[in-house]
Amino acid sequence: MEGPLVPADLTSRWDVAGIGVLQVNRRRKLVELFRCVEELLSNVMQHAKAMEVKISVLPNEAWLVLRIEDDGCGIGERELRGRGLRNVQIRMQGLNGSVVFGTRSAGYGTSVELRIPRF
Repeated sequence: MEGPLVPADLTSRWDVAGIGVLQVNRRRKLVELFRCVEELLSNVMQHAKAMEVKISVLPNEAWLVLRIEDDGCGIGERELRGRGLRNVQIRMQGLNGSVVFGTRSAGYGTSVELRIPRF
């Protein structure tokens, strides 16, 4: 997934050590999660005016917690009503998970956290 980020002049940092041993009992779940990450990274490239994006998998025994953070212009209410982000919400509900949109802890940019039960 890192390939398309390079032509967008976007530096990416991947911290996926927290994924541990991931067993996929249903391929469809993995595809849905991939589509969510793909949409979120596409939004960073198209709308955020970011220089860097960080993708992290946070250690958690019961949940797969994936966080995507950028240093861009942030996200507003108008953007949350868009079709792409709405599709992410629907996909996460279908996985019995959740998505939370917010601002990075540094006070600028966007942070999105995806949470689904471990497969």
